[in-house]
Amino acid sequence: NSTPFTFKCIQTKGNICRGEDRELYCMFIGDSLTESAYSYAFEIPNRLYDKVDCVRIARSGCALLDGRGYYPNPQGLPARGEGSSKAFLNYQDPLEVTSRTSYVFDGEKVPDIITVSLGTNDALNAKETDQEFIDTHVAFVKFLNKLYPNADIYILQPVANNGYRHSNIKQAAMACSAAVPKCKYIATSNWGCAVKDDGIHLTPAGYEKYAKKLMIALGLNEQ
Repeated sequence: NSTPFTFKCIQTKGNICRGEDRELYCMFIGDSLTESAYSYAFEIPNRLYDKVDCVRIARSGCALLDGRGYYPNPQGLPARGEGSSKAFLNYQDPLEVTSRTSYVFDGEKVPDIITVSLGTNDALNAKETDQEFIDTHVAFVKFLNKLYPNADIYILQPVANNGYRHSNIKQAAMACSAAVPKCKYIATSNWGCAVKDDGIHLTPAGYEKYAKKLMIALGLNEQ
């Protein structure tokens, strides 16, 4: 997996100019399946470099809800830390500091497409319906829709093969679609993407196939 980083200072003898905007701007929100250097969040802009700009908001082990993820936190924070629905509101990576600075959304570039791939790390194995997860998912998608009302939002089914996990994420997606008409669910279980022995993460070839399938589902193409 890639390592997130932040520029603290840039020294240059010339000028830094903003590049031209491409046709589409995509926002990819997720966990390790989005953060990986092999993931669709890298593969799609690489394949559509002249057409798509993107931002990747992801952290390995991150869940949607607070306290359910699988990553170590800085000293002074709960062992499992904050979920993506809350971490999205802050500048800092959940692992960087024990204090947070609220992100200022005013004036930022507005995405055309948003994908949300969360739930693999939310401990959804115990019951068929996890209402807290579903309700939090709906609240998060409503927030995204309010922030970016013109963006199409897609909830992605994870590749990890677990019935309750898939059931809860599909239930959440259906509830989100009912609450936000611009939100849709993309099922991935029939894509045939190769998964590693851990049953959770894709192989490099699996990531490549997943990206190609997702491009089609999002209405993107390489022509």
